[in-house]
Amino acid sequence: MSVKGRVGVGFVARGLGLALVLFWSGAGLAQTHAQPDQTVQGVPEIGAEGITESMAEISTRAQAADLLPRELMVRPEFPNTRRPVDDPAAPAISRWPEASPAEPGAGDASPTRAPQSIGLSFTGATLADTGSFPPDTMGAVGPTQFIVAVNGRLRSFNKTTGAADGALNSSMDAFFASVMTPVSPPVVLTFTSDPRVRYDRLSGRWIIIIIDVPCTNATCSSTAPNRVLVAVSNGPTITNASNFTFFQFQISGSNFADYPTLGIDDQALYIGA
Repeated sequence: MSVKGRVGVGFVARGLGLALVLFWSGAGLAQTHAQPDQTVQGVPEIGAEGITESMAEISTRAQAADLLPRELMVRPEFPNTRRPVDDPAAPAISRWPEASPAEPGAGDASPTRAPQSIGLSFTGATLADTGSFPPDTMGAVGPTQFIVAVNGRLRSFNKTTGAADGALNSSMDAFFASVMTPVSPPVVLTFTSDPRVRYDRLSGRWIIIIIDVPCTNATCSSTAPNRVLVAVSNGPTITNASNFTFFQFQISGSNFADYPTLGIDDQALYIGA
């Protein structure tokens, strides 16, 4: 089961690190306290202090993980999450209100305009790299790099040449290992899924989020409440000297947060699931 809602995420200094500040606005809360057109007051909560790891630590863990045998991970589809049901009474038209015959462009059968040409093309990852399906492909461009984020692999490329620059090349599970749900009863295995990556020009940082899938049986037909995982870089270009700070939180203690989205402004991160 999925839980629908929104959470605003901010960061505050606490001690020597960063802590997560959460502002909850869930669907259930909105139904209880406000009508559909009214504002819902968020509920702030201070999360755990972030875990900062150097690229050397991350790379060592990633290289060790790549040497281990692995099975193909097929992301389970949970009901009522991805495919909304079409309204059978909806008219079979491309727009509403429907264009009148006299309106410019109505019934225009002109050919499709020529698309933009491809300037640069390269392989971001393969099934052999990821061991995961479907890929749920994401990517973002920064000052000097393009970072590919797919299920099972996170990799950086030179944005001018399209060549992998070697700065970041890790399985998602190894990258987020420090904040994933522990494998402890009732959880028998866990893996990551549904990545999002953004480069925030205001802060000059890379921000990557993903969920984990804590399975309570070997086939992963049932799951425990899961975590949203967040990674924030310390600078605009990922190098061997960079580091990431990792955070995690649960949106619900009883439901599964699925298919997260990510928005960023100068105040917070906004994650919907």
